[in-house]
Amino acid sequence: MEHERHERRGEAHPHREEARPPQQRKRHKRRKGGAGFVIGTILLIGVVTCAMFAGIFLTYVKTTLAPTLDVDIDDYNMSQSTIVYYTDKETGEDVELETLKAKENRILVDYDQLPDAMWQAAVAVEDKRFFEHHGVDWQRTIGATINMFFKQRNTYGGSTITQQTLKNMTQDNKPYVNRKVREIFRALEFEKKYTKPQILELYLNYIYLGKGCYGVEAAAKYYFDKDVWELSTAECASIIAITNNPSLYGPMYKITYTRDDGTTVTPRELNKQRQETILKLMYEQGYIQTEAEYEAAVNEELHFIEREGNADETLQQDDKDQQYQSYFVDQVRRDVTSDLMELWGLDKKATETKLLSGGYRIYTTIDPDIQAIAESVYADRSNLKNLTSASGQLIRSGITIVDVTNGNVVAMVGDMGEKEGDMVWNYATDVHQCGSSIKPVSTYAAALENGAITMADSFDNYPVQLLNGTPWPKNSPPGYSGMVSLQYGVAQSLNTVAVRTILKLGLDKSYQFMTENMGITTLTEEDRSATGALALGGLSRGVTTEEMAAAFASFANGGIYNSPRLYTRVTDADGNVILENETETHVAMKESTAYFMNQLLQGAVRSGTGASANFGNMAIAGKTGTTSDRSGPATRTTSASPTPATPP
Repeated sequence: MEHERHERRGEAHPHREEARPPQQRKRHKRRKGGAGFVIGTILLIGVVTCAMFAGIFLTYVKTTLAPTLDVDIDDYNMSQSTIVYYTDKETGEDVELETLKAKENRILVDYDQLPDAMWQAAVAVEDKRFFEHHGVDWQRTIGATINMFFKQRNTYGGSTITQQTLKNMTQDNKPYVNRKVREIFRALEFEKKYTKPQILELYLNYIYLGKGCYGVEAAAKYYFDKDVWELSTAECASIIAITNNPSLYGPMYKITYTRDDGTTVTPRELNKQRQETILKLMYEQGYIQTEAEYEAAVNEELHFIEREGNADETLQQDDKDQQYQSYFVDQVRRDVTSDLMELWGLDKKATETKLLSGGYRIYTTIDPDIQAIAESVYADRSNLKNLTSASGQLIRSGITIVDVTNGNVVAMVGDMGEKEGDMVWNYATDVHQCGSSIKPVSTYAAALENGAITMADSFDNYPVQLLNGTPWPKNSPPGYSGMVSLQYGVAQSLNTVAVRTILKLGLDKSYQFMTENMGITTLTEEDRSATGALALGGLSRGVTTEEMAAAFASFANGGIYNSPRLYTRVTDADGNVILENETETHVAMKESTAYFMNQLLQGAVRSGTGASANFGNMAIAGKTGTTSDRSGPATRTTSASPTPATPP
């Protein structure tokens, strides 16, 4: 009966275990022990895995993350201008040339100039625990992480004002997990070094507020025609309302949005709605202390200044004689930015922001006198006879002038006519086809250097082959004359002589000479096997005047090549050198090869295709180049200016 009661209750009989044979009891214990072993193993694997990931993460923090965590306000001090210098030829002293200007319309204000309502509005809507956390609001961060996986809300921001400030300063804003991890650690480190008022000052000077306004002072001027310290609480909340989405909440945008219910709303109406939300948050968080003050701010009528253009068009003085920085300085900025991107590991926008606001000093190679002459020539199209293309388009041109002894670029102009802005298109450094001006670099110098030809050689000025029944290459002007000298072939830019020369030399040797000896970096693998590309200039991409000038300079420098440079060094505000831009120098060809090339190219200017450049009692060597349909494989049109040179 007792046995039956236990069976009915589903209980083990008190004597059943003892009643089992010893072998069964052992198996039963082994099964119980096996289950514990499995659970323990799983736990152990979990602990070990977590430890491994923790170790990997700590290694990542130490080796990869740590070097990027330290962000110094001084590096982004927007009040420190970066200055460009040149060296005075007579005294050797560094002289200020230009002060670099950022494109952004930003007017800086100190924290003491900010009305309390401005930073209070920002804190209330963006980061209500700003004064409690140490750079990271873990509650919001965890919530944002959970939301990322479960999508409980359409938008859920985890960034604090500190994190947003760092993101705005460094422009490190790619949507990657490692970026977010970096941002968190940066914020924790940043708040160890700087106070909350310093962070708020940076944030309110950096934020973008629509219509070209960067920072709250520019926005106050643009939207209300006031200084920021003159704004009311209602106006402060209206400006902060823009930060969430400038195109959506910017009161000057002439857009109409249609809601799901079919009604329409304008950005100005949306700005008012968000402004009232911010005012309510300010009241709830104690920044607005009485209900009467809150109601007064909500009911205050906002008087926006009606404007059509952006801030940079309406706030800056309309000066028709405004001086833009030169094409030379444009390119210096590009070169320095590129080198600093590599040094700092930042993207382009972050590097530019840091460069233009950090009080750096850039020492350039410019000769202001030569630059002024080049600019005066290029400013007046009549100096180049107002040349137009066959379709009537005005000529576009760029020029780079290099000191042949050291590779220093002493002048650069990027286009014809008056310059119309900063950092505009630069034809001097843009890649273009160069036509026959490539021949001395790719063909004749390489062939003389390798012994493929001599100055005494003659060539058959006759087509090399038929391409689809058409003689190739064609000369410009067309015609064939039988045997000619090397000197005549170069002076008259005969395509037949160039092709026959490069066939003697070999395409691989031509390609190697251009890339390794003459510093041409724009060639492609397609060019390596294209006779027309290397011999006649029909390259896949083309070349720049900067690299061509440096290559031609090696003829005048006894065969020594110097890589071109526009600046020599960059220092920080304390005078510490952060960039050294050394010229790379090597022997490009024998001195005898350089001498022969000078003789050939002087002939081209004296009595050949470059005769129009024979303008004075000086040794001038150069090579013209034109690509057209008549030149066969090279079908684009361009020209290269004769390059001054002095034979050894």
